[in-house]
Amino acid sequence: MTRRKLFLPVIALMGAGLVLPLVTVVPAQAATVMRATTTVNVRTGPGTDYPIIGVVYWGYTVDATGPSSNGWTPVTYNGQAAYVASEYFTGSSEPVATPTESGPAGTATTTADLNVRSGPGTSYTRLTTLPYGTAVTLTGTTANGFAEIQYAGSTAWVSTSWLTSVTSAPAADPAPAADPAPAADPEPAATLPATTGQKRTSSDLNFRSGPGLDYKIIHVIPDGTVVDLTGTTENGFAQIVRQNQVGWVSAQYLTDITAAAPVAPAAPAVTGQLYTTDYLNVRSSPDRAGSIVAVLSKGTAVDVTGTVSGTWTEIVYQGASRWVATEYLSSTKPEVTPTPSLTTTPAEAKELAKAQVAAKGWGDAEYQCLVNLWEKESGWRMNAENPYSGAYGIPQALPADKMASAGADWKTNAATQIAWGLGYIAATYSTPCGAWGWFQSHNWY
Repeated sequence: MTRRKLFLPVIALMGAGLVLPLVTVVPAQAATVMRATTTVNVRTGPGTDYPIIGVVYWGYTVDATGPSSNGWTPVTYNGQAAYVASEYFTGSSEPVATPTESGPAGTATTTADLNVRSGPGTSYTRLTTLPYGTAVTLTGTTANGFAEIQYAGSTAWVSTSWLTSVTSAPAADPAPAADPAPAADPEPAATLPATTGQKRTSSDLNFRSGPGLDYKIIHVIPDGTVVDLTGTTENGFAQIVRQNQVGWVSAQYLTDITAAAPVAPAAPAVTGQLYTTDYLNVRSSPDRAGSIVAVLSKGTAVDVTGTVSGTWTEIVYQGASRWVATEYLSSTKPEVTPTPSLTTTPAEAKELAKAQVAAKGWGDAEYQCLVNLWEKESGWRMNAENPYSGAYGIPQALPADKMASAGADWKTNAATQIAWGLGYIAATYSTPCGAWGWFQSHNWY
């Protein structure tokens, strides 16, 4: 985000109707570094009938050990010889294809705040952001996981991951398949089977061509997506219909749509109010092992319950039972002198971020991508400011006051900055690793 101005000439030309190549495709040679343009399977041999030994995610690189042949490039993966489909890497001898396909036409609705772009990809200019629940008209053209819509008397593009279909079933996330379609994989049936019900994904979920891990990944279905079931199961996989195509997903990551949401325990009764005497961590349990859910500024009034556990005092924070260190509470409000100095160290900010990443259901790998990304952007400093663009804070928001959408204390609360940053990443790149991959290619996100 902090260096977008370097790309203005390219963006301006694209806006004028010119499409400029962002990368140069060259033949793969020994020791050539190749970057993945989508999530790609790594196989033991040059063909889809060879076993999958790993995955290279979008934006990550592998070293080619020889020239491409028949659509496959030999590479080194985790110290062993392997092969990847050439067309899904820059630096291979076969160019990356960005086909335009036919998709459903009609009216869909946004399922999140959704960027509208001038072309089918996050590298294109953002024209505006549509609020959650906005109805859009699809033209029936899709490309690269984006759908063309009617916009301002012309056309524009939005990610299909955050759209419902005309029938209110969430639209697909048609990322390019990792490998060319193998002859052994069944083609989509001319007549789709009837659906018997719906379930919701409980994680980002691979949509495969068959009921097993050795079948091709067609694309990845985002967490929380409603999918249509056919009622057929095999080997722990459930058959579904998605994007007018029959495929399979792991049944263990499907949950009932109508399942009652967990009921949060009632907050304990408040017996009084105290004040913080310094910046104070709010934790999920009465010990330092408890996750930090917020950082309170000096002089903040907190509602106490009268319950203590050792050196910790129970408070009610945002309607839930939380804990703070008793030694930093006082019955008298301290005098507060505003200061722009750093209030949360980078190490403490990372601890806050780790808890928030886990709360979103992302694992350790995603947390490490976030650490790498914001280390480059801000060094994890709350008051980091780009003197040229004005981007500010740990996530380098531009403009800085965008973070007010996450909390009025965005200038002084690292947790608020992190919450805003993770929301931006989820809406724009899906995951921290997606944002980190983009940063590695463009030096901004």
